[in-house]
Amino acid sequence: MLRFRLALIGCMLLCFFGHQTGLAQLKEEMRAVKLTNVDSQILFSDEAIEEAIDYLASIGINAILPVTFNAAKTQFPSKVMQEYLGELIDPRMAGRDPFKRVLIEAHRHGMEVYPWFEYGFAAWYSGASDANGGPFGSKYPHWLSVDVNGAITKKNGFDWLNGLHPEVQTFMNRLVLEMVDTYDLDGIEFSDRIPALPVEGGYDSVTVQLYRSEKGTNPPDDYRDSDWKRWRANKLSDFYESLRDSVKKRDQQLIVASSPSLYPWGYEEYLQDNVMWVNHNIVDHYIPQLYRQNLTDYQYELNKTIDQTLQHKREMIFAGILMNVGSYTIPVTLLRDMLNFNRSVGLLGEAYFFYEGFKKNNGEIGEFLKNEFYNEEAVVPLRNGEIRRPKASIIKGKDAINKSEWNFSGKLNDFQKDSLFVRADFNSTNGIRYSSAVPVDGWYDVYYYNQQQSGLTISDSILVKTIGILGDSLITIPFNTTQYGWNYAASIPVSDKTASISIFPKEDGKEMYAPSVMFILNRKKSPSVKVLNTIVEEVRSNQRSKKIDLKIYPNPFNPTTTVSYKATKTGMYKVMVFSVIGEKILETRNQFVQRNGEFEYQLNMSSQHSGVYLLQLMVDGNIIGTSKLTLIK
Repeated sequence: MLRFRLALIGCMLLCFFGHQTGLAQLKEEMRAVKLTNVDSQILFSDEAIEEAIDYLASIGINAILPVTFNAAKTQFPSKVMQEYLGELIDPRMAGRDPFKRVLIEAHRHGMEVYPWFEYGFAAWYSGASDANGGPFGSKYPHWLSVDVNGAITKKNGFDWLNGLHPEVQTFMNRLVLEMVDTYDLDGIEFSDRIPALPVEGGYDSVTVQLYRSEKGTNPPDDYRDSDWKRWRANKLSDFYESLRDSVKKRDQQLIVASSPSLYPWGYEEYLQDNVMWVNHNIVDHYIPQLYRQNLTDYQYELNKTIDQTLQHKREMIFAGILMNVGSYTIPVTLLRDMLNFNRSVGLLGEAYFFYEGFKKNNGEIGEFLKNEFYNEEAVVPLRNGEIRRPKASIIKGKDAINKSEWNFSGKLNDFQKDSLFVRADFNSTNGIRYSSAVPVDGWYDVYYYNQQQSGLTISDSILVKTIGILGDSLITIPFNTTQYGWNYAASIPVSDKTASISIFPKEDGKEMYAPSVMFILNRKKSPSVKVLNTIVEEVRSNQRSKKIDLKIYPNPFNPTTTVSYKATKTGMYKVMVFSVIGEKILETRNQFVQRNGEFEYQLNMSSQHSGVYLLQLMVDGNIIGTSKLTLIK
């Protein structure tokens, strides 16, 4: 069957489950990718972020894991880091918020976003040099992990913090919750360095004293002693569980994802008790690092991971796949075999390390995934039948409703190059209106798009009238003419599933432009809003859908339009109209039409609210055509 996606100017509407036939769920499959700031330039420019996420959306990716903490720096403006180490953000990203840009672009496409705390409890990468702990070691030497000889714990080139130290745990807890409180997230992602501690570590005075207070003796000198390993691993797991609880108190729907080293190696070397985390509900998504470069080893490790996991928890497993590192890029033939194996054992998706691999060899891998595995749209699994991130509603500037006598002076290279540049030389009670159907009532963040222009004399602010649940309001917002891309304007409450704003010039005679406008569901302000995983599905064959010539004009309309169809068979024709929740709005009487005759119906929807509706044309009780209706009042 063909899936008919309700859309309004680039926005897919994910609607409530109704009682009509023809409603079907989107596929559930994790397709995640990590964005890094190492061997990658994506995060260093807003334009690059927009381009990359547009590309990822085009090949079917539905979750982004951007790096937010590594090398003693954050890739977002962090007051916590400023307090502890005196730097608000990685200096290479000063004056920007790359994470916020990732969030906007990903949510525009309906992707979920999980900040990735890459370094975790690793303080610094010193490589072949002597361990010193980097900035953390300089300012907080008592935070560093030490071995039985009192030396800084170093493993695989990394100098380590002591993840068992209460101050270190407090720091990490504050950093994570700062992100949760600041941004409209979908979850968090930890990997092989959090929670973790090299098995050689734990001999600092604080940890020794804690162990002595609980066990009545000093830790054994043998750092591989089974009881000593278990005690330290349990402390790390306790931290993880406590952090999980803190995150869930903010929003129960936030996913806690873990991408650790493989068990039992990760436990033996870094005290990561993955199996306990999964089987005891500490994590929601389990993405073991199955970073193998041949199929035999990959299958062995995945089978082992599945066997370690309780039967009813196996749906949480998503394969961590090494796409590229250094000079290595995964061959398409190997990736195909891995994905086929994933599907054969029931996995609901995978996560890739990392983005650049998609583009290697002229985009070979991206095209392969798009054509062979990700050619059907999918949403993130394990959301209890809900979609957390419906795609944004976007109204291009040229599609805004012009309510006044604007003097058009040309086009700007705005979103998809079609926003209008205008001069407002009239009474400022008039303006341009943007109205869009959205999937559910709730709070929506409004953005306007700005392509950096030079030589424009634009009013420094605009008035915005918002229409929503709380009634009309009039606010003044700054109009940023220098910040590229989507700029935040306001948050508005929306009722009747219709988002509407109007913009007015603050001063007559000033030039301004009617930008593209976007509405994104704000999950922090609408935590209980439910968007069920359903889309309207046409009940017809591909062959029939190509032949039918159902005409609706005008469309969009207010409040009447004409529905016409040249009959291809003799029969009883009628029209049925449904809302996006599957509620029948209208059903006409049967009209007898001869083959090659004209079926015509004047549709009047003056009693309905603005929004998107589904029209079905039926003959002799069978659906032969389906079309979207857009009513704008």
